[in-house]
Amino acid sequence: MAKTIDINSVITSDTAASVVARPVDTLFKLSVYQVARTSYQSLNATIRHQHWAISHIAVGNAFTTAAGLSYRAQAGSVLIHPPGLQYVEYAEQPGTHEWIIFEAWTNQNAALFDVYPLSPVVELSSPKAFPAIFDQLLNVWADTSLPHSRRDIEISRHTAEILHLLIAEWIEAGAAPRPAEMRAVESRFADLVTYIADHAHEHLTRADLAARACLHPNSLDRLFRSTYGITPMRLLMNTRLRMARELLDTTDSTLDAIAESCGFEDATYLIRVFKSAFHTTPGRYREAARKASHAYS
Repeated sequence: MAKTIDINSVITSDTAASVVARPVDTLFKLSVYQVARTSYQSLNATIRHQHWAISHIAVGNAFTTAAGLSYRAQAGSVLIHPPGLQYVEYAEQPGTHEWIIFEAWTNQNAALFDVYPLSPVVELSSPKAFPAIFDQLLNVWADTSLPHSRRDIEISRHTAEILHLLIAEWIEAGAAPRPAEMRAVESRFADLVTYIADHAHEHLTRADLAARACLHPNSLDRLFRSTYGITPMRLLMNTRLRMARELLDTTDSTLDAIAESCGFEDATYLIRVFKSAFHTTPGRYREAARKASHAYS
């Protein structure tokens, strides 16, 4: 059974004295379908997952082929397999893989690995990092005596730690994107989602986004909404609003400066859309955030 958790707000810090209290939009929704450690004498399997799959090669080496592309993965590396994409894994020698089958979505219903299009093989700088977290995850997964709520939270926590590790290692290695041929079957708009996230501060129009997708604006709206539940321009607005909240939380920048940094026409427009979205003005929001921060100082 999938274990699902929605994270609506977090408070993070290195020490209690340095806590900064600030609301965070839903970071992601996570469902975990399978956690397993599998050993083999040799391997020659054709596989297609319904969900995303992470396969850490704990022992041995393996070759994987999908969409006509082949990769060699050594012990300590992690294979990333998108849903719906058939692949072959081959190994002549004994080995052990550590598996997680999951789905992770951002707060805009975009697959996490569409927003962060990890390479098919992620090399880990520390060979002990993944196994240490995976051992904890596997133990909790197997412990059905735990109360359901605690077990779900622990499964989600350890899986999120592994996802964070993989994304951080991928970025540190240069963030080479997954080839288009090896995207998830339903990831038609993954590049557009990433483009919006990277260019939200720029002046973008509905026509601009439609042109990038090579579609008529009406067609893009309809198809994009069927996948993510909102239009591309709504995603753009939500992204800009989150950027504005972050700057209100963490800087003393003026509203004019924040509006310019986040792609809004001017401070007046920022105030209007901010109030419509959050039912308070940017100024009142910043004041409340600072009071909350002082309460945890």
